[in-house]
Amino acid sequence: MTFIEGCAVTLAEIAKAAGRPVAEIEAEARRLQIFIGSDWAGRAAVSTADAQGLASGALARDTEYQRRHIAWVNAHADWERDKEVVRREAFQEGYDEVRRTGRSNSEASDRGHAAGAAAVADFEAANPEPRFEQEPAARRWLGKLKVGAR
Repeated sequence: MTFIEGCAVTLAEIAKAAGRPVAEIEAEARRLQIFIGSDWAGRAAVSTADAQGLASGALARDTEYQRRHIAWVNAHADWERDKEVVRREAFQEGYDEVRRTGRSNSEASDRGHAAGAAAVADFEAANPEPRFEQEPAARRWLGKLKVGAR
């Protein structure tokens, strides 16, 4: 093991303070990707900051929160991508429909934008935007204003 220079807390001390077995503390530290080195006596140890996070459970909570947040970010990106695909397809369909009749680009563009906006409204009604668990109330309120403006 690599020596931890400075303040270090042994896994045994953390286990005693947390009232859990050393093996469980070590397994959690490895799961959370905490560096386990050795103290001056060669015992398995972690930094004092990591020891506090392990003993209090803060590191596990933070890691779980981060995992849920990343999942929400990915779900939101997928939702935005799908919404944009629907908008583009509706725009193109409306645009092509008008152009086939020989009318101007501006008329076709207007029809395409209207079709795209309607398709987005339908998409958002059928597929609500993914929400994160601790979203501020102001953002929800702004979302309601957006819906009411249609």
